[in-house]
Amino acid sequence: MIESKSKSIMKDAINVLALEHKVSAENIQLLINIKGGSPKFFGMKEFRVVKEITVKELYPVLVDMFQIRQMIPAFVANLIVDTAEKENLLPKNLAIIISTQDDEAKELFVHVYNETTPIKQIIWKDIFGQEAMMKVMAKQG
Repeated sequence: MIESKSKSIMKDAINVLALEHKVSAENIQLLINIKGGSPKFFGMKEFRVVKEITVKELYPVLVDMFQIRQMIPAFVANLIVDTAEKENLLPKNLAIIISTQDDEAKELFVHVYNETTPIKQIIWKDIFGQEAMMKVMAKQG
């Protein structure tokens, strides 16, 4: 469930930013990196940061029965830390960029960068899938 819900949340965020900036969703990206020890989310237009987005803004629900809002940063932090360990890099230098190639953000693409150097493209389940959930749970337990 977290996999499909998180994808829907990110698609919505891209579409909202596109409307705010009066551009196609193709020109909008989401940037996620670690600042001060926790994941921070930013909206980008044509790969330039235009605003910071809080998790509450990403998922503005009154009742979060499944605690999705709390889970998204944990999953993202897990991916960044694991990637940093595997690649022998510093987590603070890594960034995840989520983008689309269509005007309605129907399909999302996820890339991991070390500062401005691309490391790899990943698929959504690498962040929010079952295996990722098990890793997050193991680290919290």
